[in-house]
Amino acid sequence: MKKFFNFFKKLCFEIPSKKKFLYYDMQSLQLQKYLKLNSFNYLETRNERINIIVLLLILIDIKTYFRILKISLYEIYLCKYIELFKPQYVINFIDNDIKFYRIKKFLKHVIFVSIQNGLRTEINDIFSKLISKDINNLDVDYYFVFNKNIANELSKYINAKFIVFGSLKNNFYKNGPLKKRSELIYISQFRNNSVIKFNNHFISNKKWISDHEAGLLNNVLLFCGKNRKRLNILSTYQKESKLFIKEYNYFKKIILNKDWKLIPSKKNVNGLNLNYQLIDSFEVTLTSWSTLGYESFARGNKVAFFQPKNFYGTKGRNFGWPCKLMKKGKFYSDQKNIGEVNRILKYLFKISHKNWLEEKKFITINLLSRNHNLAKLKKILSL
Repeated sequence: MKKFFNFFKKLCFEIPSKKKFLYYDMQSLQLQKYLKLNSFNYLETRNERINIIVLLLILIDIKTYFRILKISLYEIYLCKYIELFKPQYVINFIDNDIKFYRIKKFLKHVIFVSIQNGLRTEINDIFSKLISKDINNLDVDYYFVFNKNIANELSKYINAKFIVFGSLKNNFYKNGPLKKRSELIYISQFRNNSVIKFNNHFISNKKWISDHEAGLLNNVLLFCGKNRKRLNILSTYQKESKLFIKEYNYFKKIILNKDWKLIPSKKNVNGLNLNYQLIDSFEVTLTSWSTLGYESFARGNKVAFFQPKNFYGTKGRNFGWPCKLMKKGKFYSDQKNIGEVNRILKYLFKISHKNWLEEKKFITINLLSRNHNLAKLKKILSL
């Protein structure tokens, strides 16, 4: 009965207004602080509301019956909604949403632009959907990506003009203070879920995240104790969130001593992401596979990468994937034992900033470029 009433609460009769730009999904609205568009709408893609007018137009539209053989009813609904908005451009910042690429072929007169928002991998991400469902022949006009390697991998499934652009958010925020604290900051991978599903397999949260972080962080703390360093952990959540306490208790359970500090996320402070300035203030960043870790690397910070375990023959968690690199390097490893932790952290604290920038130059090109302006994107959008 509750679900029945909730359904009716979602119903609306709004007639969409015509604007030049349409943000695909409410999460894509965060692009507005970078693009500052004067004329835009946004499309709700997660059943936040259900438009009765759109549903009625679908029923009387003969094209619906041809589309239903190729895409789902909900994707038909999204197509019809976009047709009502009549935008020139549809802009997407949740680039791992397959629906976006499936509906493009039915809206050839509209320019679809997708912008990579995070690391893309084979488990619980776009490639797991592409591989497990054997999806191909997807379309988008322009796809702004982190690097040429991910463009090559995506091009196996998606027809697009790929533009290597780096991370839009990372490009936007200038580097923080040059003076750094001689401490470490680890980017938490804590997630409030118990299992991850991949290709009809279920991976427990403990196997997926906890075992890796427990082994790694306890070895890092051994290094800190011997070298008079402080371990800080950047939370996934802000201090006001109930999940911040849950995350603190999670680390309290898996870490053997108390010589660490959990720092609340500053991802949304007055509309700004201050996590970039925060990681800039530490001499060494540690990460397992976070996008922020790769962004910190692109910003010129010293970053230690400790690759977690892959599952079911995947390679998506390999350092730099899909770029093919050796399993171990001066600042990264596929092992988290004390020997590897000592080797990498000693190297990073010892090397000068100038030598570090030279050392990382080649790999940076293959992982995540840095572009300080939006010229390429604005040109595509005719801004």
